[in-house]
Amino acid sequence: MTQQPNGPDGDDRVRPWRRPDFLELVLTTRAESREGSEADEFGWQVWEGSIYAAWYVDGGVREDLPTDGSGWRGSDPIHDEDTMKLVVGELDRWMRRLDLDDTSDLLEAADAIAQDLLDVVEPIAGRDDVLTQVCYDLTDQDWIDRLLVLRVAEVIPQVRGWGVGAWASARSVQLLAPDAGTLMLTKAAPRDRTPFLADPDRELSPSEQRAWTATQNKIAAYWCQTLGLTPLPDNPAMLIGTLDTMEDAMQATLAVWQRR
Repeated sequence: MTQQPNGPDGDDRVRPWRRPDFLELVLTTRAESREGSEADEFGWQVWEGSIYAAWYVDGGVREDLPTDGSGWRGSDPIHDEDTMKLVVGELDRWMRRLDLDDTSDLLEAADAIAQDLLDVVEPIAGRDDVLTQVCYDLTDQDWIDRLLVLRVAEVIPQVRGWGVGAWASARSVQLLAPDAGTLMLTKAAPRDRTPFLADPDRELSPSEQRAWTATQNKIAAYWCQTLGLTPLPDNPAMLIGTLDTMEDAMQATLAVWQRR
């Protein structure tokens, strides 16, 4: 997953808002195929989430509250009695049952969707011992029967620095993972390498590679802290976890935005 470490007042071009009073996450399922079917999403259950920030308002116009067109993809605030809500971000979650006897099936299902999904899945499914031994050892979990890929989490600049994306990610795990047999997986890296490249037609130079690696390490540390994820030993940008290993960190992250 990506995350932006800058605070809400870290960008002079963005007018800071008052900190939201509470958050909400609305999840909708986009597609669910029959197991093994290639007619829809190759066995994936796809969940899309809208992240809402909400403010209590007393009437009148407040300069420190959102205005029309200031939300995610230019959305307008929604007014309901004494509350204003606004979509401030989104996330994608991809879930699939695991067949540990045939991990190539997982690779094929990811490859059929998109390269970025394959990039996330391949480190655990490309070698049988990683999925069936390393993941077990790191999570102290002796059975895994499904995979939940934390694919995307993004928020608008005005709410960065308040842990909104972390809260939404923790809430999505809480809602979607049915038990400790669900393996959470994400890749801690920016979505685009272009800002790190002086020339997009070639590979990263040594200095660019160091900047890319440092950024991944920073993002990985954030998700380890806020969600309790654990990096793979041979690939520290790849993070895994289960409900058991993530519980303490997730509860602390959720508590920051507990509705009063």
